[in-house]
Amino acid sequence: RNFVVWKAPKKKKGRGRYEMKLEKREITLNEKDSLQDACYIQKGLLAAYTQSLEGVERKEIRQYIEKRIAELRQEEQNLEKQIEKL
Repeated sequence: RNFVVWKAPKKKKGRGRYEMKLEKREITLNEKDSLQDACYIQKGLLAAYTQSLEGVERKEIRQYIEKRIAELRQEEQNLEKQIEKL
């Protein structure tokens, strides 16, 4: 993983405090990491929903879970497209 590197500017800003300065490259890496983490979490949730389908007997609950699975797949595709753009 890429972490934000703290860089102290040459000038101090009041009482010895420094401002945190992020470069565009670092911000992009952080955004990409966040999107990848969200995608990973959604894959875990998708696996849990899929596994829960096996034990469901009621039609209403099964339909709800299937609807959520379809929504999660769509969200996952959107996240992957965003990751590719970075």
